[in-house]
Amino acid sequence: MSNPRDIPFRRHDTRTWRERTEAREKAWAEILAIVTDAFLEWRRTGRPGSATTTRGAQTTTDPDVEMDGREEPFHFEVDVVRQDAYVSRHPVLQPTGTSAAVALIRVGLLPCTPVVPSVAIAVDVLESYYHLRRHAPRLGIQQFVKALCDKHDKPYERYLRDQFAQAFDVYLAILREVKARVNNVLGRNEPNWRVKNACAACRYKLDGEPVLLIPGFIAADGNFALRRSAAAGTAEPRVFVSDYKVEDALINVYANEVKTRVRVTQLKDTVDADVRVDVSNEPGEPGDDADPTPCTLHWKAAKADQYKLAPEMFDQTGIYVAVCRHGLIVYYCEMRRSGELAKYPLGVFARIMAAGLTPVDIGADIGCAMRGTVARSRIGSDAERLGLRIRMNAFHGYGHNRLCQLGEHPLYIEGFGLEDLETCERVFSSSNHVAALVRHASHFHYSQFLDLFFQSWDEDKYAALSTFLYNNMIQAQDLIDSLEPIVSEYKRLHSLTTSTIEGWRLEEKAFLETLKAEPTAEVLAMDYVEALQELEQTEAASDLSRIELEAGIVMFTPEDLQNASQADIVKANTKKRKAHADHKAAINNVASLERLLHVEERWSPQSDAYKAALDNILQRTYNRALDRLQYLMLQRLLELSKTHAVGTGYKMREAIGKNIKARSKAIGTAVKNYNDAALALEPPAPPVDFAKLMDWTELQEFDLLRVSRRGDVRDREWAQPTNRAIAVKHYKVKRAYEEQERCLVEIRRLVTAIRDEDADLTRRHAELVRTDHALAHEVGILRRRRAAVNAQHIRRLTSLAQEPGMSAVRASLVPGVRQGTATPPAPAASSASTPSTSDSTAAAAPLVTRNEDHEAEESGDDLDDEQAEQVGAMQDFFGQLD
Repeated sequence: MSNPRDIPFRRHDTRTWRERTEAREKAWAEILAIVTDAFLEWRRTGRPGSATTTRGAQTTTDPDVEMDGREEPFHFEVDVVRQDAYVSRHPVLQPTGTSAAVALIRVGLLPCTPVVPSVAIAVDVLESYYHLRRHAPRLGIQQFVKALCDKHDKPYERYLRDQFAQAFDVYLAILREVKARVNNVLGRNEPNWRVKNACAACRYKLDGEPVLLIPGFIAADGNFALRRSAAAGTAEPRVFVSDYKVEDALINVYANEVKTRVRVTQLKDTVDADVRVDVSNEPGEPGDDADPTPCTLHWKAAKADQYKLAPEMFDQTGIYVAVCRHGLIVYYCEMRRSGELAKYPLGVFARIMAAGLTPVDIGADIGCAMRGTVARSRIGSDAERLGLRIRMNAFHGYGHNRLCQLGEHPLYIEGFGLEDLETCERVFSSSNHVAALVRHASHFHYSQFLDLFFQSWDEDKYAALSTFLYNNMIQAQDLIDSLEPIVSEYKRLHSLTTSTIEGWRLEEKAFLETLKAEPTAEVLAMDYVEALQELEQTEAASDLSRIELEAGIVMFTPEDLQNASQADIVKANTKKRKAHADHKAAINNVASLERLLHVEERWSPQSDAYKAALDNILQRTYNRALDRLQYLMLQRLLELSKTHAVGTGYKMREAIGKNIKARSKAIGTAVKNYNDAALALEPPAPPVDFAKLMDWTELQEFDLLRVSRRGDVRDREWAQPTNRAIAVKHYKVKRAYEEQERCLVEIRRLVTAIRDEDADLTRRHAELVRTDHALAHEVGILRRRRAAVNAQHIRRLTSLAQEPGMSAVRASLVPGVRQGTATPPAPAASSASTPSTSDSTAAAAPLVTRNEDHEAEESGDDLDDEQAEQVGAMQDFFGQLD
């Protein structure tokens, strides 16, 4: 077999890029199992071995060997890219019966192509980029390759990036294969194993633990930053399968659940009453299958224009993500050529129920509208039966009208604790870093790098679990220490009880309920007064048009008739007929309303009924002017918050700035209209100015303004500013106690999961070491990493138990028994490869016999001193608890 460098002529490849990609990937797929075996062996010992796969005892033959037919070892040459040097024409020994790819991987090199390789990249180089990419998603392959070129004094060429990208794809495929084998040998290959075990604080429920009013939380939201061009990657045949992703087939099952889209069109300077609703047969967004509510109007109006309709140039317009309250990813789906349609949350919610993650409360931006959409959909009955409830998240909750907040905001819901359900926004602040590199990627690479990001994100969030619990416990205690004395003293001074304070919210809610719809009699009375005003106007217009017509056709001499303009006469006559018709219609309208209201004597401007109806008309005008101002201010507040969000680019900031500047003029007009309407009231409503508006950050300020002119409202306890502030503090204290209760449950779950996982990994690792299994080294790496992270958890939680007011944490540090398991696993014994630093575990039975000590050392599976100390400290901790 000749070296490819020595071939004097290479034929021109007439295949398309897609055909070449398919051929390359097919060749890799045929030898991936063998290459993975060689990779595992290289990682474990660096020595060559058999071609038997770790999937079973059956030997997988190398297809390259069958075609070669050689009987003697063969040397070939490749260019090698290493961390410290670029080696040209590096000789490689290819043993008999081994493919070139396997020969290279056994010496720590990965070829860019599986057949006749000419370039290979050191695995440690790929590993370096792998870890960099996991923690710096903005770092693309091109930048990394350019850095290598600079380091090796070589000019950058496009093909170098392509070669590295191909090798990196194979490296990731090998890692996925290794992970699948490890999961299989650890018994983690069951359906939905990841979502049921990734977050111990959420899912590791224990026997006998306190029953929480809300069993669990999930936050769900869409993000439009992760778009992908429809013209990119058309020649890529590969399909990436991710455990995180809800496939399009399941999503499209719910494509027609919301059959109509409500397009909200508001004319200039109009408000709720002037909204025009156009109905079409297109798929709709959450809430579109019902009449629009103030909350849906707020969010549709505030949504950026480019997010309302998806540009056709994008195939993927974003992602819809569900995450647990601790930040670990549950599922995501791709939004395709559309906005945030109802089918995406419905499909994700259906997947959550199918995985057995219910009962659970799920937070959404327009939670009130989403709840109705879910109830009316085909998953509605299952959601009710399994306990899937839709909630409003905290920050977006302040964008809802006050009546909705009083019933749905997390501050007022029993058992909610301090959870804000805004976790998705934190995910998006990091996932937006991936967007730039996948915008023009193929769908395979789009999915692959999203999956890579989610894996890294989950590992980081698991490592931060104890920090999350520590901070939440301290935050809750700080709220209790700072606010509870204030609330208690205020209750004492004003002779208030807890039931009185909580009753204010119910009184306010009942009052606002009465304002949702105007009484029919009042509406008819206002219509009657407006009809009388219209009748007066049309009567005057009719008389004026008749006078103008008669004055225009009076002729005194034949010359006057000859000089008269026929067009003027026709125009005046047409005006007169129209005015007469309008006057006649006004008479009929007044007569109809008089029959409905049983008016025996027509109202006059001096009558009491007329004055009362006129006051109601002025109030309605005032409310509409206030609504207009409210919409404009909400849009401005949300856009200002977006300008400071991580990942918002310069052009986006510039566009938002222009919108804010343009909207400032509209706000000025709205302020003038509001002040005019407020002045017309009796008594006048409070005026507003720009300085006051800048201090308003919650919509409840507008709702109070809307009803504050009523004398009975000002005198009610729940409307007093001081009482309202105390009520908020009261609810925060109550939620803080609930948060501590939840955190104590979650701490014990985490401690139990750590003990069980350590025992399971220790036992399985010992079995693999005894049988000299090819995956023993990989399981050992996993065990060491998890032990190091878990040791940090134990240190943080132990430190938390020593904080003032945290004595209850000590009881939660005693492990329990997971629901569904008969007995807790036996405590992990210290092995020769994991020496304990405690005398209490020094005599524990070793995991490997003394005859196997040498093999264990050769496998590179022993712990260094720091790791051994961490593992030993954790085992000592559990030994003392047991």
